[in-house]
Amino acid sequence: MSTASRVRRRTKTSIAGRVRIFWVIALLSACVVAALGVAFANVPQLRIRSIDANVPAGGPVTKSAVIAAAHIDPDANLWLLNTGAIRARLEAIPYVASAAVHRAQFPHPAVVLDVTLRAATGCVTTSNGTMTIDTTARVLQTGCVSAALPQVDIGIGPAVAPGAILTAPDIDRLLADARAIGEHIPVRTVRRDRFGGLEAVDSRGVILKFGSDADLPAKLALVEPIRRSAGGRPLRVIDLRTPTTPVVEFP
Repeated sequence: MSTASRVRRRTKTSIAGRVRIFWVIALLSACVVAALGVAFANVPQLRIRSIDANVPAGGPVTKSAVIAAAHIDPDANLWLLNTGAIRARLEAIPYVASAAVHRAQFPHPAVVLDVTLRAATGCVTTSNGTMTIDTTARVLQTGCVSAALPQVDIGIGPAVAPGAILTAPDIDRLLADARAIGEHIPVRTVRRDRFGGLEAVDSRGVILKFGSDADLPAKLALVEPIRRSAGGRPLRVIDLRTPTTPVVEFP
């Protein structure tokens, strides 16, 4: 073997050497990327200058409450915001149905929050108090927001915090019955009797016993004629469980 061949063989880079070179290059590249990332995150021109919110006027949620719930660091980089987390925080507000986060770079870095609100559709009373709910049975607040809403009493029930879903059985049907009754007669509350029949207390304190709600419209049509037939005497109970022979009880 010639001397030149032995020199070429000794100077050839080994596999281990090539691996070391690769990792050195990869490490240097990672350091460069990290440095660029830090520099990008701290660019003053990308820091948020303003946060605003579009909220339906006169609603139960204020602009300041939405901005506070979004919990956005005013010194954060506009383009590194976790918009999904911000939306989740906004939609955790009991009255918020949906939320959107908009970013704008010009004329200065800004965030605008848009929210749509849930509408109260009824009030539910349980052994643990009264709450206002929407059409999905999400609890919007404790207490009843308006006496004009249909109100139902479901008896024994757990405490449900605002923002959670009320899972009481039969709640949808009771609220539908309460709305139907309220269109004909001012009522204080609608509930089930001990036999599972429909019962209501009207604005005068008269108990209306409907029994099955399958023929509710026909039974509702009898209430006012029965009142008139009482000749102005106060009533305590109007029993409509058998529509052909309704029963009236006086105090």
